Amino acid sequence: MAREKLGGNIVLSGFDIDNAEKIVIKKMVGKYAEKMRHFAEYQEILLTMKKNKENKTERYEINGLAVFDGGRAEASAEGFNPFILINEVMQKIIKETENKFKNE
Repeated sequence: MAREKLGGNIVLSGFDIDNAEKIVIKKMVGKYAEKMRHFAEYQEILLTMKKNKENKTERYEINGLAVFDGGRAEASAEGFNPFILINEVMQKIIKETENKFKNE
């Protein structure tokens, strides 16, 4: 599974996408990464995509991991639209990060 670094310590793994989709994902994740910096400085954000064929449609599974000094936040989502799933995963990671670092 190829890993591709988008910059800003954002890494994609298992994504078979064109350049236009890559730009959209980079902007989406970049906005969430900026929000994350309000709570903690992350070392890496890793998004992994698995594609499954279900009858004639493709179903996606997106797993996300954000690594921080002293911790990590993980989330996953499954569905048919990878962009919506990335959004869901990053929202869950933001929420987990906020809760973790607010309580410390």
